[in-house]
Amino acid sequence: MSRASVLARGRAAAAAGMVDTCRIDYVADVDTNPLTGQVAKQRVIRYEGPCRVQQAAAPWAGPATVGEAALRLAALELQLPVVGSEGIQTEDRVTVLTCVHDTELVGRIFSVVGQHHASHKTTRRLPIQEVLS
Repeated sequence: MSRASVLARGRAAAAAGMVDTCRIDYVADVDTNPLTGQVAKQRVIRYEGPCRVQQAAAPWAGPATVGEAALRLAALELQLPVVGSEGIQTEDRVTVLTCVHDTELVGRIFSVVGQHHASHKTTRRLPIQEVLS
């Protein structure tokens, strides 16, 4: 059995567990109306498809202070198929579209805060965070 065939089987098994769907997009252009000051952001979809959200233990999770605002951050991990999820960048926005086993995740928005690259992985695992109110 070759490494490539084992990896292919592992990726297929991982994909079978990704029963949720998400959309990942980014801001491609920002336009400000000079009369009203209204800001319009044009978002472009980078990925839409199967995913899996998992809780992550990360040293950056918890309270944070930005200026004078006190925020709470949640650290999670977004798992995607390796093939088809290329090109995702830090600061892209993740929106959970469907979630079979936890409907509370549907509609939640996260930010990609890091990358994950490796030669022989069954899933792309991206660190994401959510700003909690």
